[in-house]
Amino acid sequence: MRKSLALLYATLALSLSGIHGAQAQTYPSKPIRIILGLAAGGSTDITARLLAEKLRPILGQPAVVENRPGAGTLIAAQAVAQSPADGHTLLFGGSTIGIGPYLYKAWTLDGTKDFSPITQLVKGVTLIGVQASAPYNTLDEWIAYLRANPGKLNYANISPTDLVGFEMIKNAMGVKFETIRYGGATPAQAAVLGAQADFYAVPVGAIATSVFNTGKVKFLAVQQTERSPIMPNIPSFGESSHPELRELGKSSLQGGYWFGVGGPGGMARAVVDVLHGAAVKVSADPEWVKRMADNGLVVMTNTPEQFAANIVAERTRFAIEAKKAGIEPL
Repeated sequence: MRKSLALLYATLALSLSGIHGAQAQTYPSKPIRIILGLAAGGSTDITARLLAEKLRPILGQPAVVENRPGAGTLIAAQAVAQSPADGHTLLFGGSTIGIGPYLYKAWTLDGTKDFSPITQLVKGVTLIGVQASAPYNTLDEWIAYLRANPGKLNYANISPTDLVGFEMIKNAMGVKFETIRYGGATPAQAAVLGAQADFYAVPVGAIATSVFNTGKVKFLAVQQTERSPIMPNIPSFGESSHPELRELGKSSLQGGYWFGVGGPGGMARAVVDVLHGAAVKVSADPEWVKRMADNGLVVMTNTPEQFAANIVAERTRFAIEAKKAGIEPL
């Protein structure tokens, strides 16, 4: 009986191995959809579209970006989680994959169970951008204005991770401002330029430089402890006279962000490996590296296991920070 069971298990294992191997040989068999939970036109959209362009010759199939903004990127995440786990529908996303449940009551997805992590691709940091006509020119002057005018200023929120950083500022400094949610960087920036909002988070890089050159926006600080080598004239949180802001600058949740790619939960490892290999090739592409650097992004890759571990670790850190800052899911 034991020998029969052992033979049965061995046969099943070989069958599954054969199925997965066959999937890898035939994958991809049709165009690949890359779902993005942010609006078209922003720096993240540009990054996702360049990824799609670079994947096409590697995988031998077109890769098309679909923008599905809304509900804090939940709409896009649900679309991917509910898709067939065949590798033809992917999510280009960031921290929300793991910390979503702490931000939104409706977010019931698990970042490592409902998705198949493939690799993180880039990481970056943001600036605090304000209207050029604002009566404050430094980070400390902005804080003083917020304290003197509680609830007067409007914050144009781009993404859940930006929201976390500004909520941490609000709680650490005892200030109040209103939050208006937008579906991406482009509409948020338009709101600030049109005086419908007072400040927002701007990724360091070409887009920040471009909007700065319009003369309609000025930048108060880089949301980290040190200045960015790409925009060295902008002060950092580490230069503030407030110890609370200097401390916030050390947190990976303060203005830091990353983007990676994953698929629906339960994808065959052979298919994950094909996609991972393709992503590694993209990351070594000189044009990709340069374009990412121009946008203030650092290129990175890791294994699916490392990516999954990072999602869990960030979720754990955020749970602690959310409790300290009094952040409740909406």
